[in-house]
Amino acid sequence: MNHAMKVTDGQFWKIVEGTKKIEVRIFDEKRKQIKLGDEITFSNLKDVEKQVKVKVVGLSHFKSFKALFQSLPCADLGSPCCDLVEQLEGMKKFYTLEQRKENDALAIHLSRIQ
Repeated sequence: MNHAMKVTDGQFWKIVEGTKKIEVRIFDEKRKQIKLGDEITFSNLKDVEKQVKVKVVGLSHFKSFKALFQSLPCADLGSPCCDLVEQLEGMKKFYTLEQRKENDALAIHLSRIQ
């Protein structure tokens, strides 16, 4: 199955370069459909015509973004810093407090195929 997702410009280019190996998302109904071996086509939010395709090579579920960030290497997340407070603040840009409380966190391990 192929899934479509959008990422910020900076994260898009890290996926293209292969330095971002894990995409972090909320474990909502859409993400519950993702399985090992599936493909994801990421579109650049800045220019949706730019796309990169990856294969899902791993899935890690966590009860919270805090637990996720404490467990995984910052470099693989495409994070410019490993400050837990900053990482958690960053999630507020994408998900409401209600969304973060109602859903677990998901780490999608990626391997670029295109």
